[in-house]
Amino acid sequence: MGQGDVIHAGTYFGDFIPGIAKAMHRGQKLWAFEPVPENYQCAQKTIALNDLANVHLRNAGLGAFPQTVQMIVSDPQGRALGGGSRIAKQPASDRASVPIEIDAIDNVVPSDRSVSIIQLDVEGHELPALQGAWKTIQENWPILILEVLGKNNVLQDEWFIKHIRETGSYDVVGKVHENTVLARPEHKIDKSLLQ
Repeated sequence: MGQGDVIHAGTYFGDFIPGIAKAMHRGQKLWAFEPVPENYQCAQKTIALNDLANVHLRNAGLGAFPQTVQMIVSDPQGRALGGGSRIAKQPASDRASVPIEIDAIDNVVPSDRSVSIIQLDVEGHELPALQGAWKTIQENWPILILEVLGKNNVLQDEWFIKHIRETGSYDVVGKVHENTVLARPEHKIDKSLLQ
């Protein structure tokens, strides 16, 4: 995991939190974000059950700047979307939604923290989350692990290409569980762990 902190967004009920937190070196911190209140409460319980002291869990989503938005948390039949909950681009009267807070990584993670990995599984909201982390990225050039959805392919976005791929010299090095892994040439990654 390197010598820095890990940012993990879209924690759902915290299923990845114990594995990440326990693999970290002493003094490193896991910055976890989950915007859906019910999922956040479950993630809190996961942290408590595993007695994890190095996790900073925040009940918020990530974006380019602080704001309050509506998040769709159920389908038209009323079934909970769980980890598939997403920010509403427009009001949807046939689905339950809740107001959630959005914040920027640059506002939450102190600039004196070293960051080794940013992992975003934020249901198509990866680009704003990266824009809100631009200062942190420039200061640390961490490994990026991003969920890439078909019609919301962040890898094809002009801002992403200019800032991450060109300025940051990032290359796609593989996939892990449908998430795209991007790294700079100096990152040492065990390619056997990638698809």
